[in-house]
Amino acid sequence: MTMIANTFFDFSLEETLVCVLILALSAFISLALLSLYTRFLIYSMFEYRYINPMSASEFSRERVYAILRTIPSGKVITYGQLAKLAGNPRAARAVGLYMRTNPDAPHTPCHRVVATDGSLHGYSGPGGIQEKKQLLIREGVTFTSKRADKVDLAQSGFLSNSQNK
Repeated sequence: MTMIANTFFDFSLEETLVCVLILALSAFISLALLSLYTRFLIYSMFEYRYINPMSASEFSRERVYAILRTIPSGKVITYGQLAKLAGNPRAARAVGLYMRTNPDAPHTPCHRVVATDGSLHGYSGPGGIQEKKQLLIREGVTFTSKRADKVDLAQSGFLSNSQNK
């Protein structure tokens, strides 16, 4: 111990300060790297389980988008129906969030998703709900005669009433 202490004190004040700074800097870098590695591990586990599920029965954004891409032009599906087909019948609000944040709007037709009663809600594309309605009309979707702002689900619904239950 005295030999180490004597060796340490043989340095000048500047050299000692440089050594202390190097030790402090290396400790800081080690902690920062440990923190980054921990975040990476946590993110990897989260990413694997919740965003890229391996099981077809697990609800995910990708699964919702994949199912939505199968809805043909001229047909619509409700938020609840889409959630149920994607594996979680209680996730209609999550489906709404996925539609609002759809990164591939032309290829993934989020305008074909309507409320349970056929009304049009939340279209984040240019033109808002009026544009959503125009897109649906151009595709041949029929609207109720009573209220022109509601899709006639009996005519234009992708799933029949028996499949919805």
